[in-house]
Amino acid sequence: MRGISFADFGVFCGMDFALGRLKKMKHGKRSGPGAAFFKALCPEGVLFHAAPHKAMLVFCLAGALFVLFSCASTGFEEGVPLLPPREAVVWNAVAPGVEESVIFRESPPLRAWAYRINLGNPNLEVVVTPGLGAGVASDSALSAGAASGAGAASGAGVPGADGSGAFGGRYTAGAAREWKLDLTVNGSPFHPFVFSEGSAQQVAGLSVSGGRVFSSPVEGFAAALFSGSRGEGYRARFGMPPFCLDEVDEAVGGFYLVLENGVPSGKAALGGAGPGGRNPLTLLGCSSDGRVLYVLVVDGRQPRWSRGLTLREAALWLLWLGAREGMNLDGGGSTTLVRRFGEHYRVINRPVDLGIPGKQRVVPNHLGFRFFM
Repeated sequence: MRGISFADFGVFCGMDFALGRLKKMKHGKRSGPGAAFFKALCPEGVLFHAAPHKAMLVFCLAGALFVLFSCASTGFEEGVPLLPPREAVVWNAVAPGVEESVIFRESPPLRAWAYRINLGNPNLEVVVTPGLGAGVASDSALSAGAASGAGAASGAGVPGADGSGAFGGRYTAGAAREWKLDLTVNGSPFHPFVFSEGSAQQVAGLSVSGGRVFSSPVEGFAAALFSGSRGEGYRARFGMPPFCLDEVDEAVGGFYLVLENGVPSGKAALGGAGPGGRNPLTLLGCSSDGRVLYVLVVDGRQPRWSRGLTLREAALWLLWLGAREGMNLDGGGSTTLVRRFGEHYRVINRPVDLGIPGKQRVVPNHLGFRFFM
């Protein structure tokens, strides 16, 4: 079992506090890791009962010290860029038309997994997991609005016309198992956070499954659109709304375009650490002709395991892999990669939901692939 760093434990305790565990402690019901940590600080609970605001201050300061100690102990400066190597990528075949490259660095710590997928392979199927209900055909009112530029960003006339469709949340491993996917990653930005599978969530941005629109576009949110089918192959394109959804069979929304025509773009074009610092990331890239898809999953927020990447660094890694266009899906604690091995589904990376290494997050939609031999 992998150990938990001080930073991870500090974040976990902070979330434990935020979820109301200390409220229970006030009434004498002490349980869980937050309670154990609190008892270590003041065994008799005197501080909490006498001055709750002081207890909160002590708790937060202790968590901050844990984070600072853990980050300092890695001996790595945040300002030092995490760039790809000069050597060419080493790819290993894992299925017909699908290759994998594992990225591992000890100092500074970085762990990531990349896949190069030949979308022209007739034995490949691209799947975006669907939302609740029947959805709306992608060549209906939304597509017409997108083609003319009217109503595309608002998604008038389709489910989730506010830009957010209704979905039943799943862990990425649960979605892979339910839809029998061979390779699966988490999908779009969403709200709210939930803690059990099947709970209602909403996607922020475009989501199309099987030619049916389950969530409409949102202005400022990128999307990856796939046209084609098993037997004839697929072609991918990335973009920002408004979209023309004619002949779009699958689509998954994300945050930003990070690579355009081989050049870091948008927020990824900024120098230095960039906005948001280093984080776990789930990214997509594609070739100029849209026939080759790159999937890059980066672990982060675990100083002794993997620092994560900034958006600019991620764009440069996608370029190193061979992509000319790139975008990021939801990341952070949502970032999860699952592969199928026979009847077993294995989480390949190390997710970090709630700051807990190895904990998956419930998310509404996913991007997956089926490989037919």
